[in-house]
Amino acid sequence: EGTATSSVTVTVNPAPPPPPTVDSFSAAPSAITAGESATLTWATSNADSVSINGGASLPADGNSSVSPATTTTYTLTATGAEGTATSSVTVTVNPAPPPPTESNLNVNVVAPAFAGRGDQVTVSAVISDAGENGAASVSVELSWTPSRNLRSSGSALNQSVAIAANGDATVSWTLKARKEGVTNLTVTATDTATGTVFSGAASIEIIK
Repeated sequence: EGTATSSVTVTVNPAPPPPPTVDSFSAAPSAITAGESATLTWATSNADSVSINGGASLPADGNSSVSPATTTTYTLTATGAEGTATSSVTVTVNPAPPPPTESNLNVNVVAPAFAGRGDQVTVSAVISDAGENGAASVSVELSWTPSRNLRSSGSALNQSVAIAANGDATVSWTLKARKEGVTNLTVTATDTATGTVFSGAASIEIIK
């Protein structure tokens, strides 16, 4: 008589690690102009290593600035013990716009040689295209020295015009002669697209 025993062992192996995943991968902005940059942002799980387009190892979560010259697809690969996961984004690169065309303008200032004190004086400027390109927007401004000799009679001293290719435009101002003496007039024409300034000059002698 007595007892008998028997034993069995249950071996518990650790569960395999979960496979790696790419939780998110994005580019902002997704479209740029040549010369600009975009930011790639990613998040992964269960990854031992992360790379983009086979490059250097990256953090599991992070971001990176890129400046592709042409439209480029970026593939993020997350590698772990249980395999790999990938995700791709494309950054579209649009060509840079061409630089504005340089204009070439002539400024011809027309004014009376003499004016009596108290007279109304008309000053005109003919802005003409000398380079066959024209200018879509030209800021035209009249100034004079000494400033006390003339006064504007309501005309805006700064006006805007468009000059067609091989064309011209005329801007006029009405002024009042106030003080005797020689008054030097300057008209500047600024191509607002390029900032190029052109100018012309004339003078009026104000007499009694």
